[in-house]
Amino acid sequence: MMASSKYFIDLIGFAHIESCNSSTTFSLHGHNARLTLSVQSQNDELDWPYVQNIVSQAKLLAKSFDHVILIPKHLVSLQGTQATVLVNGKSYSFPKQDVLLLETQSARIEDIARAILSRLVGLLTSSLEKSCSLIISLEVSRRLGTTATQSLILP
Repeated sequence: MMASSKYFIDLIGFAHIESCNSSTTFSLHGHNARLTLSVQSQNDELDWPYVQNIVSQAKLLAKSFDHVILIPKHLVSLQGTQATVLVNGKSYSFPKQDVLLLETQSARIEDIARAILSRLVGLLTSSLEKSCSLIISLEVSRRLGTTATQSLILP
């Protein structure tokens, strides 16, 4: 039997440049999203203080994804205090402090979920308990039912 718990993490608002309708046309637009974290144990119990640490780290991390422009790193040119993106002949320039670079190919909701979960696992690496095997899932939900879930098994 698996023990599990689910936590509302935060509501975030972000802008991103994304292709529209799977075409080669890109647009800058924004969304609000709800982040929900699920933690499951491979056995029948969870170490609650450890789970609370995971939830606390996720809440802190969510704040860094709020009110920013999410852009894949490979699309950005950093010059002085500006981050510039050139896609399909359009040039976008933003103050660097308003941009969060993603180590992903795009800024689609699936990639955003993967980026948040990857950063969370990076934060947790030093405190991972080797005796406990967990499945951590992050759900990013936008309005109109668009949802992406990414999961990782931690040793």
